[in-house]
Amino acid sequence: MTNKTATATTTLADRPVAAVMSRPVIAIHAGDTLNRGLQVLAIADLHHVAVVDEIGRFVGLLSDRTIAAAWLHYPSEFGRLCAGDLVTLPQQPIVADDAKVRDAALTMHSCGTDAVVVVDAEGDPIGIVTAADLVDLIAQPMDSRAAGA
Repeated sequence: MTNKTATATTTLADRPVAAVMSRPVIAIHAGDTLNRGLQVLAIADLHHVAVVDEIGRFVGLLSDRTIAAAWLHYPSEFGRLCAGDLVTLPQQPIVADDAKVRDAALTMHSCGTDAVVVVDAEGDPIGIVTAADLVDLIAQPMDSRAAGA
C-alpha cells in the first residue's frame, strides 16, 4: 500500500458518519406487524427500516432478510409477529451522530449486520449507514473523495 493510498483510506475511515448516512430514516413502530414492515420496505425500495418505540426512540433494525427468515420459520404465526419481536439483539447496530465511518464499519462487523442506525443524543434515529454506502464511498474516484472530506 502506498502512502497516498494509506492516507486516502485513513481519510475515508475518519470521515464523519453523517457524510455517508442516508436520511431521512424510514421507521416503523415496534408494535407494527411484519406484514406492515414488509410493505414499508417494498414501497420505499429499502432493505432496512429502523424500529422505534411509541415516542420515537430506536429499538432495533429490521431487515428484509430477517422478515424472510421469520416467514420461513414461522409461516403460521407470521401475520401476528411484530417488528419488535425480531429486533432484540444483545448489541444493537447503532452509532452516535458524531461517529466516524470507521465506527460504523466496526459496529456492523461486531453486530454481524450490514447496516447501522445513526442516533442523536436522545436516541432518536437520524440516519442509516449500510454496507452499500461504504462500498459507494470507497468506489468514488479519488478527486471526489478529496472534495467530500
